[in-house]
Amino acid sequence: MKPPAPIVWIALLAIGVVMLGARVAAAIKDGVTFGGTLKPTTRRMIDAAEYVFGQYGIVPVITSGTDGTHRANSLHYSGDALDFRRRDADQAGVTQLVFDGLRYYLGQEYDIVLEPDHFHVEFDPN
Repeated sequence: MKPPAPIVWIALLAIGVVMLGARVAAAIKDGVTFGGTLKPTTRRMIDAAEYVFGQYGIVPVITSGTDGTHRANSLHYSGDALDFRRRDADQAGVTQLVFDGLRYYLGQEYDIVLEPDHFHVEFDPN
């Protein structure tokens, strides 16, 4: 089998660089806990946030996991909800775009709620 032409390698490299440039690693606020091991559904929330926020050059900051005080039946306590800071999206004027992007990439099994100071994201397939 003949190897791909150099132009193919250049194109693949360029795509990789663009994709890397669009994704940033999430930061975690001091004191945030995740209740042991991250569930795959929770890891998906982080992956989506890294991609969507990264599109606008914003580092997503996780402000709450299983820690903190939430309503009695909150999915935070089971490790099925995360909060992401919204201040940087507000300052960049992309809050609605980030909200829409999270909804798109996570799909119908996840709920995204735009709170006054954060994006609340939860896995709730019901």
